[in-house]
This record gives sequence, structure tokens and C-alpha cells, in this order.
Amino acid sequence: GNFTAAIGPGANNLYLFVRSDGTAKQKQTLSFNNATVTWYLGTDCEIGKSYNPQTVYGAQTTVMYSSDQESVAKIENGKIKIVGAGSATITATAESSDEYYGATASYTLRIVKSPSQDWEDMGTFSLENRALQDYLDDAISHYSDNDDATNSVMATYAASSAYAAIDRKDCPNPVTIKWTYSAASSSTVIAIYEDKTLTSQVWSQNATENSTSADVFNLIPGRTYYYTVSEDSTVWEKGYFNTTGRRRMIKVSDVEKKGHANNCRDLGGLEVTDKGEKKAIKYGYIFRGTNMDKTTDNDKEKSILTDFLNIGMDVDLRNGYSTSPGGDDGSSSCYRPFSSSIMGYINPGFNSFTDLTTASKVKDVLTAIFDTAKQGKASYFHCYIGADRTGYIAMLIEGLLGVSEKDCSIDYELTSFSEAAGLRYRTGRPQDYYFRQGIGFLRGKTGDTFQDKVENYVKSIGITQSQIDEFKSIVLE
Repeated sequence: GNFTAAIGPGANNLYLFVRSDGTAKQKQTLSFNNATVTWYLGTDCEIGKSYNPQTVYGAQTTVMYSSDQESVAKIENGKIKIVGAGSATITATAESSDEYYGATASYTLRIVKSPSQDWEDMGTFSLENRALQDYLDDAISHYSDNDDATNSVMATYAASSAYAAIDRKDCPNPVTIKWTYSAASSSTVIAIYEDKTLTSQVWSQNATENSTSADVFNLIPGRTYYYTVSEDSTVWEKGYFNTTGRRRMIKVSDVEKKGHANNCRDLGGLEVTDKGEKKAIKYGYIFRGTNMDKTTDNDKEKSILTDFLNIGMDVDLRNGYSTSPGGDDGSSSCYRPFSSSIMGYINPGFNSFTDLTTASKVKDVLTAIFDTAKQGKASYFHCYIGADRTGYIAMLIEGLLGVSEKDCSIDYELTSFSEAAGLRYRTGRPQDYYFRQGIGFLRGKTGDTFQDKVENYVKSIGITQSQIDEFKSIVLE
């Protein structure tokens, strides 16, 4: 039999277990060939049938198996009975004996629905959250051009408790991709494409472990998208869906704080009348928002801005940010995630736009946006919170392209949906004078239409007609 020798005083004992033949008790090491086994229902296995996916190696004593997810796989009579799709950890346990210590080894068994040859129709998703949708319905029906008498309807939607359940009114509704495989891993990838041949990928993201769905943000309204759900480069689910919406709101950050590119939207989708011809601004060329001073190099926000939205130019309208930290808004740092940047050096106060010195900066800002579009890249222009200086530059660009005064005022008011910026109304309050003074300033220029007036103004500060025409040819459709 075994005997025990105790060495050392008090509680500091060393125990030596020795077999009757004088040798020490041995350790056994268990292992499987594969850390993960993925089987497809209907191809590799069927629900209700039993299998032995892997044999354990290194066992010297009796082995028992267990499953941590019996809704996926159960152990019956030493075999694994398939119960449903999902993921289970299969553990082999070798018993302890007089000669050997006990030991365990495990692997992940994934049971996946076989990929269909057909595309799953996910239906149509509206990208407008309910507050945005109701506001647009109301504003579009009530506002008109050259109308300063109609008060803003925005407060009903930005400040009303009826919409309190919407966490981020400045963000779009997501498209929720669902799959039947009930236990995704962190390496499960959801990829979004513009084409059925899956050659033009617009975005991809990893699933949350053990999830059965994923929310995808920032897609373009009025498009048909195709998606795949894959594991280790093997596609096991695919489908398509349609999107609707009148404005492309953008969710960059998960936190609604200053410095994280919130209050962000694409000017694409706005309808224009360009010299009497009906057109629209293309998506993906011009974005507006707040500063991104707290966005970092390894942040997913940078990936959204540069990879998904294809932004290559940071147009920072603030004053005092180019050579040293700090500036007119009191920020202590400034991060520029894009390949190019330009400083607007525009002080707070609308008179900074009409000052002859600043006018040259407005010219530089517009030129940078025009040149970036020529390179096939998007521009992101912002001040501190993306409301006033940003709102005026947005109105210049929109008016130049042929957006109506009415739609310029609606775009200005959309800033109210961002808690980082606060309420902004087309009329009625001193803090909204950037828009009121700006639109009044532009109305005072020569020209038959609002577009003509804006065009004549930007030409007066040095922008050429050929620059304007080339920009329009790129960003209008």
C-alpha cells in the first residue's frame, strides 16, 4: 500500500505519495487533436443522432465526458448526442487512481446550420430614429424658403419626454443582422457588401461572443446591401436587405461626449436645384460634426471615420489649434486622425465670417473640401460642437450646390438632437444668430436665387467658377 512521510516542523509539511513498488504517483496529460471542431447540420451531423467527434489522447484511467451546453450537445452512453445549433465545451475527465493523478482536457464543439445557397431576405430597415422621422415630417410640411416667421418645431422632438427612450437622437437606427447559429465566437465576422458578388465590401465587424445578432450602423439610405456571417473564413449565412431614410445620420462614438465626433451627419441625400435642374448631393463626400480631440489612434472611432466613411481631410474651423494645444474653446488637446488637415482659424462670433481677413480662411476651407473631393476622398468639417461655425460653412456648401433655404434651416436644426451641442433653432434665440445672421448675410448678395447669391459671394472671396463647376460635377448626381 501507500505510506506518507511528513517532513518539516509545524504546518509546513511536504507529503510524498509513493506506490507499493516504491515509485511516485504519476501525472497523466490529456489532449485533443483540435481545439475547435465545427460541424454543419445536415452535412456532418444531424439533430438527435450521436457521434464521437474527437478521441482524447494520453489517458491512463477511465475517461468521462461532459458538455456545458446540453441545448447543443448531450453526453449519452459515452457518445455526443447533437441537440441543436450552437457552441458547447466538451470536457474529458480522467479519473484519479492509486497510480495516476486525475486530469482534464476540453475542446469547443460548434454545431452550425449549413450555409444556404439562397440569400436570406432580411426586409427593409428605416435608418431614421423616431424623433428624427417625426421632426422631418413636421418641418418639411411647415417650413418654407425665405420665411423667418414660422417658429421652430424642433423643441417638440429634441426636448420632449415622448422621445426619452431614444438614447442617441443624433444617431441612425441600426440594421440588425440575425443568424441561426446561436453562439457566435469573438472571431465571427459580419461583412456588408454593395453587390451580390461580394466583391465590394463596405464594412465588417466582429460579433460579440455568444451573440445571435449584430447591429450595423451608418449605412446609406435607399440602398440594397448584401451581408455574410462567417467563421474562420467559412461563410455559413448570407442575406440581403434594403434601407430607407431621408438623412444619413452617423454614429461614430458609443459615448455622447465632446471630443468624440458626435453630432455627425452626411450632407449626402439632400435634394438640390442646380441652375433649374433637380439633382441630389452624393453620399460619402461631405461630413459635418463635432471635434474629435479625444479620438485615439487605436480607437474604433478612427476606423469608422477613415475606413468606413473614407474621410481624408480634417477641416478644423477653430482658431489657435495648429501649433499648440488649447484654443478658443478651451480644449487642451487636438487629435487629427486623417491624412490631411486644414485650420480655419475662425473665431466665435458671426462677424468673423464677414471680416476680410477671415474671408480668405473661408476660401481656404472651401478649396480644401473641393480638392479632397477631386481625390475621391471625403472631408469632415467641424468646430468645437459642430453647431455655429460648422453650421455656417454647411450653409455655404449647401447653398452653393443648390439646397433650398428651407432645407438649409432643417439641416441646421438637426444639431439639436445632439446633447453635446444643445438646442439650435432656425429663428428666435440669440445663440442661433449664426444661422439667422448668416442666411440674412447671404440673402443680401446679388443673384436671382439663393444658389446664385451664395455662388456670387464665394466667387467674391476668390473661389473660381471652374472650381465650383468641377466640385458640382463630382458631388452631385
